[in-house]
Amino acid sequence: MSVLPFMSLFRELGQRETRAIVLMDGPGDQSRIPADRYELIEFYCTDPKCDCRRVLLRVIARSAEEPVCTISFGFDADDPTRGPYVDPLNPRRKFADEMLQLVDQMVLSDPKYVERLERHYKMVKDKVGGRSRFDPRALTPEQRIAERKRRRKTLKKVSSVRRRPGAPPHP
Repeated sequence: MSVLPFMSLFRELGQRETRAIVLMDGPGDQSRIPADRYELIEFYCTDPKCDCRRVLLRVIARSAEEPVCTISFGFDADDPTRGPYVDPLNPRRKFADEMLQLVDQMVLSDPKYVERLERHYKMVKDKVGGRSRFDPRALTPEQRIAERKRRRKTLKKVSSVRRRPGAPPHP
């Protein structure tokens, strides 16, 4: 699967609509997440045949200019692989699980933000000539079933990679 940052395709809009979380140290702060500005950089699949309906949010700590984790989030509520979860195939810092909870509570709970992500997904698919269920040229029910089977097969592969000794537990 090939992914690109939304900003690489829609620079100005991406810069305007990138969500950020700013954390400041407070007295007696017990959080493992250091104070910083954390930007959520959106990545989308560019395979025109794929309709995964998913976004990868790479959380970047601005002070160090390095990723904290990548959060996978799907738009289908009935999809068992929807997430959000910390993507096991990308680098993660020791406080990645706490960051996931924070992003889930503060960002992914906002329906307007999730709608924005879905709109961005459709824009990327339109740009690369792909199909989306948001599109009148939507996939047939048979194609959706085949795509879900493909995603489940991929998830099983990812899960088996994560079960190696020392691998983090399944989300």
